[in-house]
Amino acid sequence: MEQNDITGSIPSQFGRLTSLTANFRLASNNLCSEVPTEVEALSSGVAASWKVVTGNDIGTPCCETLSSVYTCTPTGAPSPVPSSVPSPSPTASPYPSLAPSPLPTPLPSSLPSSMPSSAPSPLPTAEPTLVPSPVPSAGPSPGPTTPAPSSSLLPSPAPSPMPTSVPTPSPTMIPTAVPSPLPTSAPTPLPSSAPWPMPTTPMPTPSPSTVPSPLPTAAPTVSALAVRQIPNTTTSISAASIGYTGTVPTELGLLTDVTAIDLSENQLSSALPTQIGSLTRVTALDFSSNQLSLALPTELGSLVDLSVSFDLTANELSSTIPTQLGGAVKLASSFQLASNKLSQGLPTQLGQLEKFKGTFAVESNSLCGFVPSEVQALSYSVTAGWTVASGNSFGTPCCQVTSGFNCLPVVGLDTSTTTSLALSTGEYTATVPTQVGLLTEVTALDVGFNSLTGPLPTQLGAMTKLSAQAVFSSNQLSSSVPTELGMLT
Repeated sequence: MEQNDITGSIPSQFGRLTSLTANFRLASNNLCSEVPTEVEALSSGVAASWKVVTGNDIGTPCCETLSSVYTCTPTGAPSPVPSSVPSPSPTASPYPSLAPSPLPTPLPSSLPSSMPSSAPSPLPTAEPTLVPSPVPSAGPSPGPTTPAPSSSLLPSPAPSPMPTSVPTPSPTMIPTAVPSPLPTSAPTPLPSSAPWPMPTTPMPTPSPSTVPSPLPTAAPTVSALAVRQIPNTTTSISAASIGYTGTVPTELGLLTDVTAIDLSENQLSSALPTQIGSLTRVTALDFSSNQLSLALPTELGSLVDLSVSFDLTANELSSTIPTQLGGAVKLASSFQLASNKLSQGLPTQLGQLEKFKGTFAVESNSLCGFVPSEVQALSYSVTAGWTVASGNSFGTPCCQVTSGFNCLPVVGLDTSTTTSLALSTGEYTATVPTQVGLLTEVTALDVGFNSLTGPLPTQLGAMTKLSAQAVFSSNQLSSSVPTELGMLT
């Protein structure tokens, strides 16, 4: 399988090939992680051509070389602090305290710091009738011996508490004992009900742009799913239609007590993390109506207690349906992968869901080939809904779904008499048909030096008599190596 574009790690199941004595070639791909000890042990028995490390990233974690597919789990990462709602500091409040301050607190500039020159002085404490009426400045000044009219003969009206103007008295008619009407001394203090004394200097009015708002002006935007804030003892996550965005955190795999997850109708994107396989107690899993993409992780096969529902409808999932999902043998009510971008055929392992009676929906994908008889047998017990063919290309070999491809001529071959396939002519394109797995009598297979693309079909694991050779070198194969190849013993 050298000189392709195969990714991921080397399956440990290759260690079962104990009869291998020559030509183990995986060079010039995109393989990563460490070589499993079971596989490394084969090298001692291979006499010629052991090519594994050259042209690969052996020794480097896959989450570093394939960051778009695998995600490294951070260690010791601090808990995220929500940034959408700022917490105002209690010591930096822009508003004064209502309690009286022991020190003078400046008032806004709209209050005068002192009495203006045009403001009248408070009325004197002496009776106003005792002060002689001044003579208008335009007339002659009266003599000093002219008696002032008696207050009893000229009753004056009640003085206004705040006169609008102060007449200029004649200097000779104002007794020296009367205080000046416009004092220059300290201003009259505020009434006793004022919460603070009169300031001596004005405080400039702060600009509105510099005053922080103590509360947000709009509702905070819901962002990433903060799994780190969920207690590890949580047994159920129900957060449908919340508006979560971003990726599904890898920390979700730490909530090992969870039995039900409903994160449907959000905006979660990218791939499901492989750590989801740690949730072995989950009985119901619903990520429908999101924006999840890339391949489904094979670790989903570890959800051995999945019995109620498995729903990833209406996402953007691609690649193939993992064969490991056939391990969810308790699943009975719902298996839904409709409206995605899944390709290739239905894995025969889904026929192991013998307890299934609910809704089986895989329509509106790019599935092709033939529905395995083991899977078709489930339809007889399904009572809620069986939607498989609609929107797919079942009945057509997968390599013929896209026009312009020249398929490997394996469809229609006699499965009982065909014992070898030598097809390294350089003329074949598209993917390796899943029907190749039906050729169980083949002992030698050579499809190298073509332009084959896509992943190797898991059905190759059924070719248990393939003992002489299996050559896939110098093609354009991608994705990870199927673990089922470890069955070729």
